[in-house]
Parts: sequence; structure tokens; C-alpha cells
Amino acid sequence: LFPYTTLFRSYKAPLHNDDVFVSRLAIRKEGLRYVFLQDIYRKEDNRLAFRATVELVCLVNGRLANSPEYDKAFGFIK
Repeated sequence: LFPYTTLFRSYKAPLHNDDVFVSRLAIRKEGLRYVFLQDIYRKEDNRLAFRATVELVCLVNGRLANSPEYDKAFGFIK
């Protein structure tokens, strides 16, 4: 189970129906938290349209825990 603990989002510029955009996603690990950083840019002028930070934790049997499976899937361990 992967409940989110914190969600920050910021709308910077509008996107319209025909706009092409580029999504950039990064992930880092801070202790037991996985932090996802997403920026969406309007491709035409490379203007930032949206920025989000989402912090997630892993629950194992209802308890906050480290997950080797997710660490491996996200590339934190080989």
C-alpha cells in the first residue's frame, strides 16, 4: 500500500486543448519516504505550466516500513 503523506501542486501557466507538453519526473528517497517531483512544460515555449511534489510512504502489514521491492523497482538498489 502506498498512501501519500504530502501533496504540493502549483499551476504556473495554462495549457489548452491543442497544446503539446513535456512531463519531467524525478524521484528521490528521504528515509522511508519516496519523493516524486513532476514538472510539466508547454513545449511551444518551454514555459513551466505545472509543478508537483508528492511524498509517499510504504505500509507493510499496516506499519510504516521500508520496501526492498519498491527500492529495486525505483532503482535505489540493484
